[in-house]
Amino acid sequence: MTTKWNALLYDQKHGFVSRLGGSLVDLLAPQKNEDILDVGCGTGDLAHEITALGANVLGVIPPTT
Repeated sequence: MTTKWNALLYDQKHGFVSRLGGSLVDLLAPQKNEDILDVGCGTGDLAHEITALGANVLGVIPPTT
């Protein structure tokens, strides 16, 4: 059985991750042109914040099966 990614469902069930993770962006202190790997990026909210600060982000979500 294969499960399809559902960003809306993810945000409904796990949106707290982005809300609580905002302080981690401050702690990370991304620099312009810095390369950052975001493993388990969900819908990419935090990756988006990091790119807005000038860093290059590669977001990866694990495959669902």
